[in-house]
Amino acid sequence: MGRTDAPTRRRGAGNRDALIRAGFEAIASLGYARATTAEICRRAGVSSGTFFHYFATKEELLLAILGESDPPAEHSTLAEVLAGVLAEAADPLGPGFVREVSTLASLPRVSRALAEQAAKRRAMLTRVLEIEREAGRVRDDLPVGELRLRVEVLVAGIEALAADTDPPEPQELESALRALLDGAVHT
Repeated sequence: MGRTDAPTRRRGAGNRDALIRAGFEAIASLGYARATTAEICRRAGVSSGTFFHYFATKEELLLAILGESDPPAEHSTLAEVLAGVLAEAADPLGPGFVREVSTLASLPRVSRALAEQAAKRRAMLTRVLEIEREAGRVRDDLPVGELRLRVEVLVAGIEALAADTDPPEPQELESALRALLDGAVHT
């Protein structure tokens, strides 16, 4: 019917982004059950009507948050991938969110979203390692699939450590990751 003007579209995108960020913060700090839609709206500075304009349920918001955290489609180097992993590990809200989402993995839609996220990450890592191999920056004595598995194991370990209730300092995580990575994939 009527056209939506540009300021309204920008405001709409801003409201959705604000809800996603507020949802992430509320779930990370309060837990999924206690992060009510009212609390999420309060943190986002929007009305409950705005929430339900974008998301029919809190679970849909959670799925949108998980979709926002998909691995970027393109990375040119393994260093950029690892910088992203370390930045996520250093986010003070990240561990709480990861712990809370792990308790929700039995929900079918959440389980599917996590599986899709893992598949995207594997595909991205495979592409990056192929590029790194062509540039001579990673080992060529192992199949790319094995190199990818080694990186996945290291990343999973970093994520698990970061999600611990008493995580190491980000600098310690970065140092450990780089030292382990040198022997696992670099030439």
